[in-house]
Amino acid sequence: MAAYYLAEYELYERDIRKYLSSVLPDYMVPTVLIWLDKLPLTLNGKLDIKALPDPNFTNVDTYIAPRSELEKKMCIIYSEILGLAVDKIGVADNFFRLGGNSILAIKLANKISNSLDVKIVVAMLFKYKTISSILEQIVGNNVEIITIPKIDIPNDSYYQLSFAQERLWFIEEYEGGSKAYNIPFVTEIKRGTTLDILEHAIQSVVSRHEVLHSMIKMTKNGYAYQEVCDLANTALIINHMQVTNQEELNQLVSREINHVYKLNDEYPIRVTIFSEIAANKKIVTKTCKKSTSKSKIITHYLSIVIHHIAFDGWSSDVFLRDLQAYYNYYQLQASGKVAHLNLPELSIQYKDFAIWQKSYLSGKHLDEELNYWSNKLSGYETLDLPL
Repeated sequence: MAAYYLAEYELYERDIRKYLSSVLPDYMVPTVLIWLDKLPLTLNGKLDIKALPDPNFTNVDTYIAPRSELEKKMCIIYSEILGLAVDKIGVADNFFRLGGNSILAIKLANKISNSLDVKIVVAMLFKYKTISSILEQIVGNNVEIITIPKIDIPNDSYYQLSFAQERLWFIEEYEGGSKAYNIPFVTEIKRGTTLDILEHAIQSVVSRHEVLHSMIKMTKNGYAYQEVCDLANTALIINHMQVTNQEELNQLVSREINHVYKLNDEYPIRVTIFSEIAANKKIVTKTCKKSTSKSKIITHYLSIVIHHIAFDGWSSDVFLRDLQAYYNYYQLQASGKVAHLNLPELSIQYKDFAIWQKSYLSGKHLDEELNYWSNKLSGYETLDLPL
């Protein structure tokens, strides 16, 4: 949040913040204070919001670089949530002054909890607003911090499914295929978008994330595993369809969204580009009274449908971020300009997490988890529902 204030001269920000902190909750205190000697107005005398100077949400605090691997990892997490470059985030920077808000705080708490396997609640982020102060709480409470390793496995080995994947695979097998776990993304493609570059970008995102070009196979003993396929041999096919009206478009999009995947024989992602071609219209001019044909109007739509076994709600931001980065990169290359791919290197793939999860949730640790829930649910009666 940015605040603009009028004064004869620039005031001390600490005085303004001190006053605002006395009447507002901390998370509502503006991130940036901008002094103006007059407000920009429209011709009607209203505030011209577009004419206000853009706030700079970076470098508002004294920058302190990360000093340990854990602090570096936290800076990366903050950068992903806030959409800022890693080198713009210091360990002493206030999360809310960097542009954080209550919604982003929820995402950050989940991201830290999942990445470091620690219990971080949103309230902690409002109390401890810097990376260093949060880590002091984690380390001070002797919380176990886990880093998922990249595991070298022979190519002929089976890649285990995660528990979440096993759950979905069981349902798919039990129901003989289901459309209930499809995650659709459908949008009109902005005019001026180069379709060839867009397709190239989509292929690159699928190549970057192995889980998107994997199939679920079964051993002779009925053991399910994920097989990462070689895109060079089994390429992702991007389908193209032409439609002439919205009704036909809606029908075909609905068919894509309700596609029943055969996860043992196809990738868990389907991509289709629809082209709606408007019929030619005849225009009669008044001057010469001759009819002329109006040129065809083509509108493109992008449909991406991904099965939940390889994707979830949190994956959406990652997918769209990567797609935008690849598109910008290839577009700059095509125009002959210097291009840099602004994406973090992937230290692990989903299969690495699945293998780690199976080894971690076993033995003593698994017993502790099971005992916890057995005690929590003790005294409750098992539901006996008719099938």
